[in-house]
Formats: sequence, C-alpha cells, structure tokens
Amino acid sequence: MLLTERVLLVDKGVDMGDLFCEPFPDNSWSLPHDFPLNQLNEKSPRSYGNMLKNKLINQNMNSGSAGLLPVYVLFYQAYLVNAKERIGIQIRVFDTGTGPFQYVLDQILACALNEILLPNVTLEAVASTMSQRAKAVLITSLSSGYYENIRNMYWEHPTVSGEIVSVYQPSHEEYQQTEKQMHNVKAWAEMYLLSLTDLLVTSLSTFGNVAQGLGGLKALDPIQA
Repeated sequence: MLLTERVLLVDKGVDMGDLFCEPFPDNSWSLPHDFPLNQLNEKSPRSYGNMLKNKLINQNMNSGSAGLLPVYVLFYQAYLVNAKERIGIQIRVFDTGTGPFQYVLDQILACALNEILLPNVTLEAVASTMSQRAKAVLITSLSSGYYENIRNMYWEHPTVSGEIVSVYQPSHEEYQQTEKQMHNVKAWAEMYLLSLTDLLVTSLSTFGNVAQGLGGLKALDPIQA
C-alpha cells in the first residue's frame, strides 16, 4: 500500500475481479499464476523474513542484484478527514442472530473507555467544546445496533473532556452474504477504511486482522482490553 509502505498479497481466486481494479495500463498488480505463494511461509528460505535473516537482502534495499533475488522481492473524505483522531471499531459476533447483544456492547465500551480511546460522558454541563479536539469513530458491523447505541451516547450527553465525538457506520448488511459480490465490495471498502484509522478495536476475525495488517496497527481486543 502506497500510504503505509506495506505489501498486501491476495489469493485472487475466482471471485476477486470486481474487488480489485487494474489502475495502471498494460500492467497488473495481481500475482502471476506461477507465483510460488505456497512457499511464502515462515519455514521457506525464500520468505522475506528468512532472506533478511540470512542477509540475502536488507530493509534498505530498493532492489537486489540481478539474478540473485526472486522476482517477487523486486470513501473517507466526507466523514473522517477533518477529525484530529480517528478510531476504528470492528465488531464481529458469531452468536445466532444479528444483535446488538448487550454484553458485546459492554465489552467494547469498557475497552474503549478503560484504554482512553474514547472519553466518558457526563450528565453535567461542560464548557464550550468548539476549540477541543474532535474524534471520529468508524464502526463496522453487520448490525446497526452497536453504532446506534454509541452514536446516541455522544449525541445525548457531553463528554467529560469537552471533546467532540462523531460516530459513523458505512453499511449494515444484517447477515453475511458471501455469495453476493456487492456485499464483498462493501466489506473490502470497510476493511480499507479501518486501516486508515489511528486507533483500532477489533473482534478476533479475518476482517479485523486484514484492516490491522493493512494499516500496520496494534489492535485492541475488547474481550481482553
């Protein structure tokens, strides 16, 4: 990724064509069919980590000597951009039904408040907040209930710190629809948006792990936080 100077390897499979466009004429960012993807594991001598360890390459190299290295070595603007701090919250629940489940909401809020990612609210009047930092919270979940609860919390009460907190959710599909390509497109877009946040709270799922990896973020698990 250009913004984070990281590389994302994706197994294109048979249904990824609509998710990743080809932005450069006469070139492709898809891996060639003969790319040795199954060899890129921690035990492979041709993995990036082992090549660094064995000093075949170093982290400051833009390219290696010819013939020595494998070829594979050689929506946001409207809501988040003006915030001083962006916080991503990814919620994946495997219980039957779409929720929201109160215990999940309690875990998320406890994690975000205890780790001082979000400010607490108060019933008392507070001083003007016009000059205070603004926080934008991006929530991704199949259910809209978690977003509505957290949004209402900051709509109805001022924060004890005087910070302004705005809460957004791009979509809520209610249940997983892997067979629908537009559902997959929305999922990919939300993973990318999460990767652009400054702080991230995730459930233990591939969705959250991809966002974490793309952004180079250290994520908090609300169950453990």
